[in-house]
Amino acid sequence: MSVDPITKTSFSRTQDIAIQTNARLNWPVLLTGMLITLVFPASIHVFMLNVMHVPPPDSSHVPQWASSFKEVCSIVALAVFYQLARPRLARLSMFLQCLVVSVLYATIKQEILGIVMGGVFTTAYAYSFLSEIPELLYCLLAGCFTVLVVLKIREPWRKTMGIIVMAGVLGGAIHPLLIRLYEPFLKSISYLDHAPIYRLPLTWHFLVPAYMLTTEVVVACIVAAALTWSRLSSAPMVRFLQFALLILFIQGNMIRFTLYSFYLPVKLSLAFLSESQYFLDWVALALLTVLTWQMSQRSES
Repeated sequence: MSVDPITKTSFSRTQDIAIQTNARLNWPVLLTGMLITLVFPASIHVFMLNVMHVPPPDSSHVPQWASSFKEVCSIVALAVFYQLARPRLARLSMFLQCLVVSVLYATIKQEILGIVMGGVFTTAYAYSFLSEIPELLYCLLAGCFTVLVVLKIREPWRKTMGIIVMAGVLGGAIHPLLIRLYEPFLKSISYLDHAPIYRLPLTWHFLVPAYMLTTEVVVACIVAAALTWSRLSSAPMVRFLQFALLILFIQGNMIRFTLYSFYLPVKLSLAFLSESQYFLDWVALALLTVLTWQMSQRSES
């Protein structure tokens, strides 16, 4: 007896759901893996700064088009993430889906960490928060528009074009516009800003809160892995590559490493080394996230 495609597809999806339902988390493994993920990747950055004396990246000389291109690629990657995560988010209302995607976007881009550590580095906590408002608003807009475009446009080619147009408008126009419109206000409160109180090499006074706040990123990546896991390849190396590229593009370090390095005001070899500290940090973070989530899955018959 032949089985029609719809029934076959429904049966396949039912099997997938059953398989996912039988997976239970091994919490000790998950928490241990998250702790390792919290410490090791960030230590790459610290080692390169404090021991190798690699200068931190200086993006002040990067042209606007390169910065906008990074944001456009980031939005496209966010849309890919949401498309993969849709089956797990489908039970939520559109408002909650927008909120989840926006929060994940902001945390992967380290907005909260940036605000707090900016305050730690200068003691100007109020200025650090106020200066990041355009970025937080941008993350909210990016999350909401990503959900709307992916949900509302059905045809694959139209959805692809819609995502590209949305990314171009948000990353190429809205993002720089928000920053430009906010500049006068930021200048008016510049008296709130302070000079940095820490110098390289960084001491424990700076590193302890930095490591603690990295929890934001680790949790965000674990959640991203949980939401997309069933849609990624079952081959371990391919899955790692998929997840790493997804996170690196969302965060922006793929473009920073491959493009920004050419505009840093140092020798090209040193520029690539400077940008590589964050790139390697995030590659390690993606790898450990994949390993942690994989090893924390415990099947129950």
